[in-house]
Amino acid sequence: MAGGLSLGRQNGCADDGSLKWFGELIARRGTLRTRILEREGLVRKIALRPTLTVLKFTGAAFLGLLLAGCSTKPEAQAPDPTKELQKIPAADTTKYQKPGAVKTWTNPYLVLRQDGVGLLDAADNMEKILKPDQVLGSLSQLPPSAWPDGRVVLVEDGPRPGSDKNALQKNKGVLQGILEQAHVAVVWLPS
Repeated sequence: MAGGLSLGRQNGCADDGSLKWFGELIARRGTLRTRILEREGLVRKIALRPTLTVLKFTGAAFLGLLLAGCSTKPEAQAPDPTKELQKIPAADTTKYQKPGAVKTWTNPYLVLRQDGVGLLDAADNMEKILKPDQVLGSLSQLPPSAWPDGRVVLVEDGPRPGSDKNALQKNKGVLQGILEQAHVAVVWLPS
């Protein structure tokens, strides 16, 4: 008994060491006060208060980590296609305006369609169908090697049998505006 505290069963505390666990928890946390009290046999009466403090702190820290883990991180914004296309050198008119340049075209090739715009992939011999507003994004994802003549594309336009001329004209106007705004030169090829 030190400081007026008794260690027996006077307050209903069992003398089975069940509170010793709390003292050990606090001791592991480095609380010098609890270690001294444990040596004097006073842990049973006093360890509950520091334990609650530790539990509150641990709970608050856990809740903070939980909330930090659940918070949404801002998504990385996709690079602006227009800015990405500006990294490609401007079109070299001496290369693509000479006679026969269309027959040996090596830059991106677009085909106007009534349902959108086709981007031809010469390597795979495929046509990727895009909406006009998706064209810049797809062009900006092409490697620099796809632009040997600079920032210029070939666009095949013209009505095909059974196609809606109004839809083609609308897609042509939208595509032309998008490409001009991105400073991409256009060579129009009637079909």
